[in-house]
Amino acid sequence: MVEFYHEKRRPVRQRATRMAVTALDLEGRGVGRVDGRIHFVEGLMPGEEAMVEPLREESAHSLARLQRLLTESPERRRGLCPHEGRCGGCPLLHLPPAMAFAAKVEGVARLLGKSLRGLEFPGAPKEAVAAPSETGYRRACRLSLRNDHGKTLLGMRCLRSHDVERVTSCAVLTPRLGELLPHLYPLVQSLPSRKSVGHVEMLDSDGKVGLLLRLTARPQERDLELLRELGGRHDLVVSTLAPRPSHEQAPMVSELREDVVCGNGADLFLECEGMRIPCRTSSFVQVNRDMNARLIAAVKAALEGEERGSLLDLYCGVGNFSFPLARMGFSVAGADISAAMIHDAQEAARAQGLADRLSFHEADLSREFAPEPFARRGGEVAVLDPGREGAMQAVAFLARRKVRTIAMVSCNPRAAARDARTLLDAGYALREWSAFDMFPRTAHLELLLVFAK
Repeated sequence: MVEFYHEKRRPVRQRATRMAVTALDLEGRGVGRVDGRIHFVEGLMPGEEAMVEPLREESAHSLARLQRLLTESPERRRGLCPHEGRCGGCPLLHLPPAMAFAAKVEGVARLLGKSLRGLEFPGAPKEAVAAPSETGYRRACRLSLRNDHGKTLLGMRCLRSHDVERVTSCAVLTPRLGELLPHLYPLVQSLPSRKSVGHVEMLDSDGKVGLLLRLTARPQERDLELLRELGGRHDLVVSTLAPRPSHEQAPMVSELREDVVCGNGADLFLECEGMRIPCRTSSFVQVNRDMNARLIAAVKAALEGEERGSLLDLYCGVGNFSFPLARMGFSVAGADISAAMIHDAQEAARAQGLADRLSFHEADLSREFAPEPFARRGGEVAVLDPGREGAMQAVAFLARRKVRTIAMVSCNPRAAARDARTLLDAGYALREWSAFDMFPRTAHLELLLVFAK
């Protein structure tokens, strides 16, 4: 008989243990020590005691879950949301905003200091910008849909679960999205193709509100009628993203296509320093208007002393940084994987009269892109705004090219620390870093790290 090798896993103790919380980590989890082992527990805060159950153990620490709260902090917040404790949209709702933000910033400083140990590191951030409000800020939202035993649920993912919490009101959404939210559940329930709906997305652009349904099959005519009815009633731009044959010669090959079924797509746009940048409901948009403006200002300030030559804007999206930097006098080449966003950015460059200083290029920046024409054109300055996976390929490319100054934006501190190490090992210095509370009530934090050769 053949015997297969199975790795022996460290057994997890299921017995609950009493823990006193002494601090918060960079994700806002409560931190405590029991019998020499550090535990990280969601939903706890300093000054509290609780019975916690280990979930996964490492060499000196473990993740654990809250079993029972024994002593409650007087600073704990309760009763702010009817979905508290179930909805995964605001995992740090129980923390006062200033405490949550301070924990995230201090946690990032510790992470960067540890990751860059042995290298010069400016420990304190140049700026730590708290959000002006923890509510009414989120202008882009994706709702999950789940069909379970004939019942349709539309809402937010639950905490630590794939279940869906039905949400008909949400304090963190902008007022226009908040007003639309309760009308979406009846809409989805009435759609003949509701079982093919994967997600429902909303965007509060600086023009009209966009509504997008992501489907796994083409919508029926009755679906479109209901979408047009809702869109006309609320003055929306409504679109669907569904598979279509890529061309007549290959009908079995399909591609996702976004089609506007109600309203005018030109009514979706972002305003930036007096410029109008077109977008779609599916476009990547920084969700917090106020904090995005602060972030753009910080990037511009970091590059103020640079010669106004060529600049690479990698992961450019619709041009969130490209357009302001072109206005500063840089000749910007933007690159991103989304053909739709690149097309819209190119159209906006022409409309703004900036086509001589702005060019946009479709490219997969997670793969080797050095041979691409935009990458060969040169440039002493680069801006990056990658997704949560970071920019391993891009920072390696910039290091080989010896680009003089790099401004890297990141929503994932761990990926940022990894990519920063690559640049510092290549001879760069971390000149400064800043933190922006782009996502209040969540564990996420937007970072700006500026490197110089």
